[in-house]
Amino acid sequence: MKGFIALIGLLISPFAISDPMSDVFGEGVLDTKWGYSIQQVHEAHPKGKSKSLNDIVWFEVKNSKEVLGFGRKNKKLHFSFDAEGRLNGAAVHFDDSQYGALLIKLETLFGEWTKGPASSVPYVQWKNDDGITLTLSSVPSGFSMEAVFSIGYANLEKSAPDKASLGF
Repeated sequence: MKGFIALIGLLISPFAISDPMSDVFGEGVLDTKWGYSIQQVHEAHPKGKSKSLNDIVWFEVKNSKEVLGFGRKNKKLHFSFDAEGRLNGAAVHFDDSQYGALLIKLETLFGEWTKGPASSVPYVQWKNDDGITLTLSSVPSGFSMEAVFSIGYANLEKSAPDKASLGF
């Protein structure tokens, strides 16, 4: 009987432990919910504008909202969408001088990170099992660099593709 109770405890315990990333970001971010349309994001951020390049659509708004306890002055919030136009990512831009302090803050909040492979955009990433990926990167912006904290969400319900709709 003790063995059975221990087995049940082992099976249930991973689900009983709260995941801080999904607790914080599981429903959505920055006054939006995952799966929102670009119009719904625009309603939440009326000063922003939708942009596109080669059928890739995103939404940008500049603001000075404090994020993670860090001041930001007239910096971008960037919202990304899947092929069906549903919100699946957001990014917050900071001054590049804040990168080190952001990394320490995120490590304190969410634990261990992994360094991305060598590329032109250096980044570190936190992953979890709930479809949320956090990334901190340093990206070019005009003649300078910016630190960018991104939250990606991969748990939107997938549509069932069929050969005809895919052109096969």
